[in-house]
Amino acid sequence: MRRILPLMRRLLSAVRRLFPFSHAVLRLIQILTALKQFVQDYFGPPGKVPRVSTGSSEFPGLSSTVSNPDIQSAPTPYHCITSSLPTRHHGPQQEMVQVSQEPITPEVTLPAVPEPFAPGWFERYEHRRPVERKPNKDKIKAGQTSFLEKVPDHWERVVHPEGARYYFNANKNVFTDAGITELGDLSAVDACIQFLRERESQLVSSNDVRSRPTQLVIQLTDSEQWVYYFVDHDARVVFWVEDFDLEGLIPSNILGVTEDSHIVYAIEVQYWQHCELYPNSIPLLQEHITEMWGAMSFAYIDNVTSIAPLSPLNQNELAKILSLMPYLQARVPAADIYAIWILARAMRILARAKLYHFYGQPGARLEADMSVYSPEGDHKDGGQPIAFFCDFCFFFALSSHIQALKSIWVDENINYAQWSKFSTKLTAEWNGFAIYSTVMLAVDISFLSVPSVNKGNVNSQSVAIVATYMSLLCVVGSLVSSVLLSGKITAMETSAEVAMFMQKMTHWKGGIFVLGIICSLPFALVLWSMVFFALALVYTIFQSTDTASLGIMTCGTVMVSFALSLPVWWGRDYGSFPEWLLVLNSRSQQTTGQQESV
Repeated sequence: MRRILPLMRRLLSAVRRLFPFSHAVLRLIQILTALKQFVQDYFGPPGKVPRVSTGSSEFPGLSSTVSNPDIQSAPTPYHCITSSLPTRHHGPQQEMVQVSQEPITPEVTLPAVPEPFAPGWFERYEHRRPVERKPNKDKIKAGQTSFLEKVPDHWERVVHPEGARYYFNANKNVFTDAGITELGDLSAVDACIQFLRERESQLVSSNDVRSRPTQLVIQLTDSEQWVYYFVDHDARVVFWVEDFDLEGLIPSNILGVTEDSHIVYAIEVQYWQHCELYPNSIPLLQEHITEMWGAMSFAYIDNVTSIAPLSPLNQNELAKILSLMPYLQARVPAADIYAIWILARAMRILARAKLYHFYGQPGARLEADMSVYSPEGDHKDGGQPIAFFCDFCFFFALSSHIQALKSIWVDENINYAQWSKFSTKLTAEWNGFAIYSTVMLAVDISFLSVPSVNKGNVNSQSVAIVATYMSLLCVVGSLVSSVLLSGKITAMETSAEVAMFMQKMTHWKGGIFVLGIICSLPFALVLWSMVFFALALVYTIFQSTDTASLGIMTCGTVMVSFALSLPVWWGRDYGSFPEWLLVLNSRSQQTTGQQESV
């Protein structure tokens, strides 16, 4: 039949001029051909059931027939708010209707099965399309009053508060960043939506649960692959119609996440990320404001009253966020995408902190410097003798900085609020050491100009001259290290940059020890410059042969050295008094008590 009809059509066309009735016969054959194609499209080839052409058997039994895009089989959508920015609606905003059980044309085949992805994986900032450097439009049509982009029926163009463009279909309750206007033929989009909605319906039916309104987000990757996720606003979760690899939602530095009550915070982070990407997806409710207001107020008081607060935000940041609460309160229940974006960004930060701190778990972190893991795998920073020797050479500043760094970098997680305090303190100290170094530089140069010190013997330098040179080297080292470290620490402005730096420095054993040495360099070098200058000064003084002068200077040197050892050991929170000094103090108190009792 397939070969006969084309042959007859060509034959009748050739003899059309010879037989007057040939035109009518040819028209009849065309009608029969169209009727044959309609029967095949409607009922399918005999003995063959049409299926989705996906190249994969992951979803067997799904028909490739996709219903009319204007008719939706998904549950009743969550009542989304409309963007407050200038948008244009195309088509009536009607209620969803049930899909008819009868076959609906036309057939559309999916090129590939949509793959699951998470809201946090979407790189909207990296997928901007560069603007071509071409001449601007030079004219506006007479009487033109509308400057809105034309979009297909039932789709709405929405502009994010940051300026990104995305599209929302209220009939199907679908969001996408794919260029709907550039795609032209939306059959692939409709097929993808219908395929996922059918899979959702099957999932609900197989689990025997109540169907709830959901939203669907689809994206088109650079490799022309459709990806998706569903959103349930009632439960504040995102979900998929197939098993999803949890590894992509939990950072690699967090181990031991096994309970569903803990995993839910990783899902909540993705949920608020979705609301941040599409702020017209939910209305602003009073319960949102109450929860955010309470959480931010708690974090602020915790910052004020606690030594090691858990909040990732500092006092100034929390105070600024709390100052916005009256605005958010006033916008309830208005359709304000700006208010929703503010809410989503703040709630995402809080949900992420709950995930990191094992919120609600038996081993929850209750202070910022507390580890949630057992100390079995911990190791000390080098051997005890070497660590003590290095700490002594750095005037016990090394142990102080190591302790501070360990309280900031806990379980490979940076507490940015504590880091901000630490970096501010370090920067102030290094600036002060730079001033001390400048003063010592002038003192050393002045000391070298003294005739009794520098006698002009080039071949044989005195101990005083050599010690002064060493003092100058330490001064220069302190100045250079202060400048370099100040520039490095001020360049890290975000928590991600700080975390990357700490990860790079501490990924090998002893890294935190080396980082403590780096932070202690300006302090140790300026003190060593003072020690070498004191050595040069003492050597010059003790060149005197006068016995009385030697006795007086010896006593003075011993007393000053002992007095200076106390602040070096204890005055900067580097530790406690030496044990031998505490023993002498206790013995003296016991002797005094015995004398009083006698």
